[in-house]
Amino acid sequence: MRTVVFLLFVVLLGIPSGAQTDRVTIHVDAAKSKGPMKPIWSFFGYDEPNYTYMKDGKKLLSELAALSPTPVHVRAHNLLTTGDGTAALKWGSTNAYTEDDSGKPRYDGRSLTASSTPTSIEE
Repeated sequence: MRTVVFLLFVVLLGIPSGAQTDRVTIHVDAAKSKGPMKPIWSFFGYDEPNYTYMKDGKKLLSELAALSPTPVHVRAHNLLTTGDGTAALKWGSTNAYTEDDSGKPRYDGRSLTASSTPTSIEE
């Protein structure tokens, strides 16, 4: 039975699905200049919101701002992740939303405010 299903799968892969099959060729001449390169990389996102307002986080944001000729914009992820607010590698928490024992929402924006301010950094 597995062989039949596998063969059917292989056959279906070979049938055109109606998707466009035209080819596109792109040629790049790296020796030819089109003009100055505009900075488009001043946007950063990361997973650990708690580091934003800590000493090294502020230092890193200042260093990023110093490297860029344009304002640096940061979007911290996990801003609404429930936890104890302890900084942890690749997974932060602000504890902005929790529920009490009866299921009623409790909101605490103290850590959230610290994590999201400032959102734009200029040297």
